[in-house]
Amino acid sequence: MKRSVTPVFSSLIGQHKRLITCLSALVCAWCIATGAETIIVGEVVSAGTGEPIANASVYFAGTKIGTASDSTGSFFLHVDLRAPMKLKFSAVGYKSQRLEIQPGGSKGMQVVLEERSTELAELFVVPGANPALPLLDSVRAHKPVPLKKAGSHEEVARSYYLSGFTKRHLERRLWRSAAAWMVQESDSTLVMPIPKDLAEQYALLEMPPHLDVYRSLMPFGSLSFLSPLAGSGTAYYQYFLVDSTGSGAAKSYRIRFRPRNSFDPLLTGELRIDSGTWVLSDVTCRLSPKASVNYLSDVQYHAHYQHGRITKDTMSAVLDITSRRDSLRPFPTLLIRQSSESGLPVEAEEPALTRTERGADTSGVAGAMPESPLFRCARWLGYTVHTGYMPTGSFLDIGHIEELLHLNRYETVAFGLPFRTNARLSPRVSLEGYVAYGVRDRGVKYKAGVQWLLPTPRRHLLGAQVWDRYVYVGSDRAGRAQRENSIGYNNLSFNSYVFGEVVYPGIGYVAPVRRRQDATVWWEADWVGASGARPLVETELALSASRIGLSDPLQTAYADTRFFRSMGLSGTVRLGWGQRTADLFVTRKHGMTHWPVVQIVAEAGSWSLETSEGQAPRTVTSPGYGMYGSLHLLVHQHVNLGMGGQLDWLVRAGASFGRMPTALLTVFGGNSSVTYDPLAFNLLPARTYAADRYIMVHADWNGRGILFNRIPGVRYLRLRELLEVKFAYGGLRDSHYVLSPIDTYRSLDIPYVEAGVGIGNILRIADLYAVFRLTDVHNPQVPWWGIRFRLHLSM
Repeated sequence: MKRSVTPVFSSLIGQHKRLITCLSALVCAWCIATGAETIIVGEVVSAGTGEPIANASVYFAGTKIGTASDSTGSFFLHVDLRAPMKLKFSAVGYKSQRLEIQPGGSKGMQVVLEERSTELAELFVVPGANPALPLLDSVRAHKPVPLKKAGSHEEVARSYYLSGFTKRHLERRLWRSAAAWMVQESDSTLVMPIPKDLAEQYALLEMPPHLDVYRSLMPFGSLSFLSPLAGSGTAYYQYFLVDSTGSGAAKSYRIRFRPRNSFDPLLTGELRIDSGTWVLSDVTCRLSPKASVNYLSDVQYHAHYQHGRITKDTMSAVLDITSRRDSLRPFPTLLIRQSSESGLPVEAEEPALTRTERGADTSGVAGAMPESPLFRCARWLGYTVHTGYMPTGSFLDIGHIEELLHLNRYETVAFGLPFRTNARLSPRVSLEGYVAYGVRDRGVKYKAGVQWLLPTPRRHLLGAQVWDRYVYVGSDRAGRAQRENSIGYNNLSFNSYVFGEVVYPGIGYVAPVRRRQDATVWWEADWVGASGARPLVETELALSASRIGLSDPLQTAYADTRFFRSMGLSGTVRLGWGQRTADLFVTRKHGMTHWPVVQIVAEAGSWSLETSEGQAPRTVTSPGYGMYGSLHLLVHQHVNLGMGGQLDWLVRAGASFGRMPTALLTVFGGNSSVTYDPLAFNLLPARTYAADRYIMVHADWNGRGILFNRIPGVRYLRLRELLEVKFAYGGLRDSHYVLSPIDTYRSLDIPYVEAGVGIGNILRIADLYAVFRLTDVHNPQVPWWGIRFRLHLSM
């Protein structure tokens, strides 16, 4: 559907009205020959002056089909009508008018709109009132309806740079090798381009395509900025009408805005408003320099609007890991720039940069840049942090770094030799394994596996693995799905493992363990939904045969630990919307999303008790074998509440069917260490409750300084308000106990609830909670409250 006529056609319409009738007759004859289409051409003029009215809305009542008049007042519509419809004409300051349009043929018309004197009241300044506020109300009232334009196109160009360099940096060995790729900007500072694939491979920060101020919340990574056009904007922004340019109907208003509290994560900038249509024409804004935001600074944004839609914009942001910058010795920062243009297909331009002397062969330099010592170091660090594997520069990498050395109560010390091949050996096949020896149990643990990325357009992976090790209870497939992106030991949280098992192993006891031997084959696949842009549905199908210890090895002699065997088939489906993924060889990582993530885990199989000579005879009266099944549902979401902070919530529910050992049941994760685990119950002893039917709810709220930012002196500390509530309820049938008589798990007949309040972002790395039990408070073995901390980095 075309929106406007050509300039030549528009001028002819304005010169002579009879030409409209002639052209209509010609177009009508063409329509009769080609089909029952309706073509409407005309102009919109003012009844008082006879002047054309620009940007008048022309649309069919009750639909989103329409257009707007151009600068000469002319409009053009090409539609397919099945019945008579009302075509509505409206403009700010004029009375609207409706005309009935019959289907078929062509229509030529001149529409005359009468002025409406009551609209002029918005242009007068009332003594004591802010003149910018009624103008903003008019902009909100005339928010444009998003229309799909046939043949529309959008090009987005994103660039990454290391900025903040000085000549002193170039004297150091690490940076000296990068001097050839330095680029000098207009302000005489030095920046260095980063290969796009390297930057996007490790940075899961999702920059939005636009910061549209017509939306109340403008998301940026894990943050959301409150728009100056939001209905609640007057409570957080100050507005100033600074200028009005033009004359007559072509007047434009400039409104500046700034935060009432400069420490709030808000924007400061300027809006330009077209008085003829009360829509935005330009927006320029930046993040408040004092805003209480971590690692993100100097966010700048400019957008140009046409008919209320963004046609061209530019954005830049700086990621800075330092807490206080020294102007004499600055630390290089990551600079991200993005530009986009909507409309006809165009080639997006890179940000304008002035080249320094690079030498004659620039293509060779660009190809060598990713292999420089600086970028090899950055790639090594990013790969290790994101995957847990440590590159060595050859085809063989060090396996999971936590497998090099285990410090726990079950092995005391376990030394391991993990390894994994990388893309240097094969771009699609990875071989992995490790051998470890435990000092206390004097046992050898091992793992061997292979993963193969199939040569398909979307990600499909086949894997096989055998291993023998101690596994924390709760690290089943549903538990691992709950802790996605985790690279800790057996999917424990980083804080619980390091401070509960390594630093303070005597009081850790984060979760019981079982000796487990597994042989597993699995298939991972990506499926694309209706959007077709990114993987929306991810599935995993696994077949495993296991030998699992019936009890905690600390409660029995290692040689006398009884086992049972099981064989099961499990399937996992993950549904995610608007979420970016990063594939680091065979490792999948998920980025931030503000939409719910749904995961479904189903499993079915059989089990049988293992008997051997030297063991006491079993005293159970029921058979030592059986069938089982389980179904789990997980939903979690990161919700941006604007100035109300952020909310992270998770709901997990499930049920198990059949009689089975407690090792196959769901165990409510406890944490008796001094650390805080957002996905565990921090005042619940580890060996307390298990369930074959259950529901758990976790909710953590971060106020983002909504209170602390208003306390003089304290606001410079950038502290956060923290609240958490956790709930669990489930049942356990008695038939499971006879299979694992040593276990001390109980049925959770009364809901368990705990809540906490805390202070976050201490020195930008730590959170401190005071956690309270709201139920089961009379248990003498467990305190009813406690202090917990965690290391936590958040933007």
